[in-house]
Amino acid sequence: ILAACMYGGFRILNIEKQINIISEYLEHESIAYGADWKFDDKLSMVATCSFYDCTVHVGEVDL
Repeated sequence: ILAACMYGGFRILNIEKQINIISEYLEHESIAYGADWKFDDKLSMVATCSFYDCTVHVGEVDL
């Protein structure tokens, strides 16, 4: 699961048996507001956006 955690940044979680943080992204300067994840066998991309600084960050995820 990709989660926008407000003041906790963005996190990728594994929730199969218990909740484990796999990765986190803390580069936005304000509230972690929205996120989307495009993944398939060839490429995994994440887009994140924050509220007050009005920015969108896009990057490749390697898990």
